[in-house]
Amino acid sequence: MIEPLLAWWTARLNGEWEHRYGFTIETADNPGLIVTLDPGEPLGPDRIVEQQSGLDFRVRAGTLVGFAPPGLEAALMSRAVELVEFLPTEI
Repeated sequence: MIEPLLAWWTARLNGEWEHRYGFTIETADNPGLIVTLDPGEPLGPDRIVEQQSGLDFRVRAGTLVGFAPPGLEAALMSRAVELVEFLPTEI
């Protein structure tokens, strides 16, 4: 389930990046999981990126934040990596 996130993270390890950026996974009280990916370059202004099939993705403070209810954890992890790769960064 976490393999897509680990692959995304591992590809960026360079001795510097991992000290400031990366990802977090936390539990939500409604219930579900929240995953936050910080690629190191801001992803633009706060906004809703995608809401479908129980998944919710937003840009908050330049990072990608995704939520999924129980049962959709694997979809959350893989879709978060797909989205963070294609979202434009601030210039």
